[in-house]
Amino acid sequence: MMVTWHSLGTTVMQKMLDWRVPIPSSESTDFLHSWQLTAHMLGIRDEYIPASWAQANSQAEQVLTPILAPTPEGIKLADILLNLGAEVDGAILSKPILGAFTRYVLGDQIAGWLKIPREPVWDSLLRLSWRPFIAIREGLLNLPLAPETYWLFDEFLRKATLLFLSEAQPIRIEIPETNRPS
Repeated sequence: MMVTWHSLGTTVMQKMLDWRVPIPSSESTDFLHSWQLTAHMLGIRDEYIPASWAQANSQAEQVLTPILAPTPEGIKLADILLNLGAEVDGAILSKPILGAFTRYVLGDQIAGWLKIPREPVWDSLLRLSWRPFIAIREGLLNLPLAPETYWLFDEFLRKATLLFLSEAQPIRIEIPETNRPS
């Protein structure tokens, strides 16, 4: 479970720092705390839950990085996730964009493992424009009313995405109490 914990929480924080997203210390601490609570609720013993991002990065190097490898489940899950937008656009744009973004975030080796094809246009566009986009977006957040406007826009996108993905039905998530028996 710590492998999954690091592949989500630790990797996200590493990417945010890599992209130079300004994160106040209190928000970084809060983000770590939310992941610590998640780990605790999933039954991970507290002594294994990192107390800091430095500990999380160190632990990820020990438990995540050495065992990264393709699995049939990972390849299938990647395909499912890349096809999430298929109902909207027949996967004409959504799949290549999601694939290119996945390649950008996780790197060529992991994208190759997941059988995510290269997208010459989208790969290049993301490589050249993502960091400037983040820098501009974060810079604009300092303008009056920008944080509220961004929040409203992000919230609209979040709600629209949830409405679409849930097919306008209530979402019910069951948290497993044990690992898969297989």
